[in-house]
Amino acid sequence: MNRFAYIVKPAFFVSCFFVFFLVVIEIVAANSMVTLGKEVKSINDKLDVVLYENEALEKKIASASSIASIEVRAREFGFAERIKTVHIGQQSLTAKLPGIR
Repeated sequence: MNRFAYIVKPAFFVSCFFVFFLVVIEIVAANSMVTLGKEVKSINDKLDVVLYENEALEKKIASASSIASIEVRAREFGFAERIKTVHIGQQSLTAKLPGIR
């Protein structure tokens, strides 16, 4: 049994080193995943802000282009509502066959 004693000690140290190496790799991988998770959360937060701003702008565009809003702005610029229609002449605007009144 003494002649295999020299094999056990190096194998034990190699396996301990291998386990230590795997633990270090696990720590680095976990740290990377946490960092990526924070970045993803930051990007999602920014996306939520942009989507909220887009929704607010869509509502603003819809209200700015509504008929009532356009009418108010037209009055502010001096345009007035048409009160009376003026017709020029008494002729009919349709074509008539000759000889028919």
